[in-house]
Amino acid sequence: MTEGASTALSGFLTNIGTVFTAATGWIGEVVGVIMDTPILLVPFALGIGFTAIQMFKSLRD
Repeated sequence: MTEGASTALSGFLTNIGTVFTAATGWIGEVVGVIMDTPILLVPFALGIGFTAIQMFKSLRD
């Protein structure tokens, strides 16, 4: 592997790590808000439930 490719790959992996860290933080904030406000849990659970049902239906076909 050349020096330029190694540097480019290193930069790319650093950017992916930054995005993953930010996304993990956002998910943590959303989960915190949902757990602090139980009424939000109902539509969230329904959304996950309907998504799971649709995924299983598509696997069956």
